[in-house]
Amino acid sequence: MPAWMLVTHNSMEVLYTPGRVTLLGESDGARLRRIYTDGRKHPEDPDPTFHGHSIGHWEGDTLVVDTIGVLPQTLIAINEAAGHPNNGDMHIKERIHLDEKNKDILLVDLEITAPKVLTKTWKTTRIFFRQRARIYDIVEGVCQEGYFRPAKDKFGNEVFVPIEHAVGGNRVPPK
Repeated sequence: MPAWMLVTHNSMEVLYTPGRVTLLGESDGARLRRIYTDGRKHPEDPDPTFHGHSIGHWEGDTLVVDTIGVLPQTLIAINEAAGHPNNGDMHIKERIHLDEKNKDILLVDLEITAPKVLTKTWKTTRIFFRQRARIYDIVEGVCQEGYFRPAKDKFGNEVFVPIEHAVGGNRVPPK
């Protein structure tokens, strides 16, 4: 978050259950996102995660979502190849709804606030297309855990950097 909602090109499944909306994403990490709709509040001190802590409520047919607690290394993605670490103060508001004219189009209106790296709130809309004529299964992605470690770049931003591996695949000890 918010990269998944901004740039993913893979299939996504939306599950509506009492008290929660769950998003399952194909590939790119076998993504799972929970949006709690049971009236709970955000935790006082959330444990940061890649997708953060999301709470939502319904305004008619629109799911209004508020997300905090996103890992500082998580990118504010501008495309699939470029993004910027959020540095830990990101707050995301979403309005998720079907297009009024075409119910096979899902719109996600995003407002991303990250005062440490953005000069103002970034507002954008992502469009998802439902493929009714095709049947998809959500497939598991490949985890790259163990290949990256948290660090800071030359500007002091929280980032993940590759861990050096020998030709045979074993990790090279830190110097």
